Amino acid sequence: MAETFLFSIIGTVLGKLSYLPFQEIGLAWGVKSDLKKLENTLSTIRAVLLDAEKQQEKNHEVRDWLQKLEDVLYDIDDVLDDFSSEVLRWKLEVHGSLLKQVSNFFSLSNPITFRFKIGHLIKEIRERLDEIAVDRRNFHFMERVVDAQIENRMRESHSFVQESDVIGRNSDKDEIMKLLLSSNDHGDLSVITIVGLGGLGKTTLAKLVYNDHEVVQYFELRMWVCISEDFDLKKIIEKVLKSAMGRSYSDLDIDQLQTHLRNDVCVKKFLLVLDDVWNDDVKKWLELRKLLIGGARGSKIVVTTRNSRVASIMGTIPPYNLKGLSNDECLSIFIKCAFREGQEKRHPKLLEIGEEIVNKCGGIPLAVLTLGSLLYMKTEEQEWSYIRDNEMWRIEQKENDILPILRNFDFDIWKCKMHDLVHDLAQLVASTECLIVNLDTKTSIPEKVRHVSFYDTDLSSKAFPRWLLKAEKLRSFRLSYRVGTISKSFLETLIERFKCLRILGLSESDFEEVPSSIGSLKHLRYINLAYNNRIKALPNSICKLLNLQMLNLLGCDRLQGLPRDIRKLVSLENLYLTSQLMCLPEKGLQGLTSLQILQLFRCCYLTSLSEGMKYLTNLRTLRIIECPRLASLPSGLKYLTALEKLVIKDCPEFNFLESEDIQGLESLRSVVIGGLPKLEGLPQGLQQAIAALQYLCIEDCPSLRSLPQWLKHLTSLHGLSIVDCPNLLSLPEGLESLTTLQVLNIKGSPHLSRRCRKEAGEDWPSISHIQEIYVDSLKF
Repeated sequence: MAETFLFSIIGTVLGKLSYLPFQEIGLAWGVKSDLKKLENTLSTIRAVLLDAEKQQEKNHEVRDWLQKLEDVLYDIDDVLDDFSSEVLRWKLEVHGSLLKQVSNFFSLSNPITFRFKIGHLIKEIRERLDEIAVDRRNFHFMERVVDAQIENRMRESHSFVQESDVIGRNSDKDEIMKLLLSSNDHGDLSVITIVGLGGLGKTTLAKLVYNDHEVVQYFELRMWVCISEDFDLKKIIEKVLKSAMGRSYSDLDIDQLQTHLRNDVCVKKFLLVLDDVWNDDVKKWLELRKLLIGGARGSKIVVTTRNSRVASIMGTIPPYNLKGLSNDECLSIFIKCAFREGQEKRHPKLLEIGEEIVNKCGGIPLAVLTLGSLLYMKTEEQEWSYIRDNEMWRIEQKENDILPILRNFDFDIWKCKMHDLVHDLAQLVASTECLIVNLDTKTSIPEKVRHVSFYDTDLSSKAFPRWLLKAEKLRSFRLSYRVGTISKSFLETLIERFKCLRILGLSESDFEEVPSSIGSLKHLRYINLAYNNRIKALPNSICKLLNLQMLNLLGCDRLQGLPRDIRKLVSLENLYLTSQLMCLPEKGLQGLTSLQILQLFRCCYLTSLSEGMKYLTNLRTLRIIECPRLASLPSGLKYLTALEKLVIKDCPEFNFLESEDIQGLESLRSVVIGGLPKLEGLPQGLQQAIAALQYLCIEDCPSLRSLPQWLKHLTSLHGLSIVDCPNLLSLPEGLESLTTLQVLNIKGSPHLSRRCRKEAGEDWPSISHIQEIYVDSLKF
């Protein structure tokens, strides 16, 4: 059973309805009964939704019913967002325990008019949903069991594969086999990650090596576990033990489970495949890893994932990036699926159309297999041409088909690169919900359109088009690339009219000020104002956007500072900033505890990050680029224990003045420093901070003369790059101990290049074990 688009929306809404503060506030406002009825009705509808979405392919009345359901789901989501916004506002004002102060919330913080409005909306929506629920009986939908596996995009996979059925993966198998069968004398647990798009064949490749005769002989124990999104430690251990021992362990608590894991599994040389991993929480992975290490030497873990971040967290060697198949290989798969053996020779015209279909699949075998299976035994040219010409909605949505995979994409992403098939399917799934328009658009605009990209080149004297105003439920609005100057009236109408906006993309446009009315867009999650060359300030009302998650101000060179109440943006996760600030506001940073990515770019007057950095305890990525007056990092940086990536580039005054600046950064995985002419050495504090460092890049640091001896202790290092450091004389001793180091790149550093020449260089003995060595672009 595949997870569907509407099924996902219902899951999100039900999750919000079960949120405890909603229940408590619902009681205080007298709407708890209506909320509970909403929840029950949605659960009833969800039970038949999977069957309904299957029936819509042949029944337009069902399709209309689903459209009505989608409309009311969006409206429910809007109302619940109003709830959550009010909760956030109240918490910010009273600074108290939410559950202990519901009475205060009811009596002091909320105007009666707001409560009345919410109550009226909930009642109206519930009545609409009740009608939809009644109508479902007319279609005799089949109820299907709904469980947590579907809700969490869980899928099951097994380890069996018929090798003769697999086409085009022999070389990939050989490469993974080399990694699996290589010696592991140092005793550390090796983790091999296979990364690639959905449908490329990551699981199939893992099956090929898992069942290979040499692998079966090499490992004492093999285990296969499908993870998906539910990275729950107890459940994973249960699955591992069940795969290893052949019986259920669900009756044991976690302490008993870990004892069995260490005593029954880890004492053997094992191979564990973790298929379809989505978890990018370092702490969760480390918790599992601790239970698996320390056992028999030579044990290996193979991880398949679509997410490169997951691979960087889990892998002990560089990820294996799985590529698409060649057109010839894809055609072989297609022929095998679309024709009986040998029958393709009788239908040369169909084969020609098939080749065109295959060319659109971008090398993704699942897409080829899905389309080929759809055309099996069909000999009418019209049917084949129908598929070739992008009419994809007839594809039956079975588990792991390409369409359900597509529906996991986030259509709010503005720019992405996709192969033709996915592009065609994306347009189909988006249908009338997503439109690209300009001032000359003549087509009728559906009132229920949710996403608009506005494509035009000069809006300096243009008013907002009247024909677009009826699309009041817009959730995203983006201007096209380099639209230029926008008139004040255009911007004011846009912001004042569309109160449901989640995404506002105004990058590479010019206007002097953001209307203060932006504070009324309480649903807004994303604002992109990047590369606006005129804007000098943001209105303080923007700090009312308590749901805001991303604020992009890159390239806003005239921006003088941040709003006074920036600390109130308690949901902000990503901040990209160019400004004339001399110092980040210490009190402003205090409230940004949700921030995960901070990028400072071309902040020409910035001399200090401020000690307020210590409050950013969830920060994962810090990038500082082209900040010419910044000389050092604040001591408060040591409190950023979640920081994984640090980039400092093109800052001519910067130097690591105090070694304690970066002590305590135990989560660091990647450090990139470059364009630092005053940098003379790496700080001693870095040694304590980067025991888990996987990548270190040093570029354009002409004053750097030596690397510290403690570099040899970076036992997790995968890649080391040293570029344009002309005065660096040699590598530190002992690099032969870095057995995980897979890639060494040296360029523009003549002394170092000479010492690292293959066999003849003085440093060659200590680096010869590295798989890939590049010296001045030559590979050794």
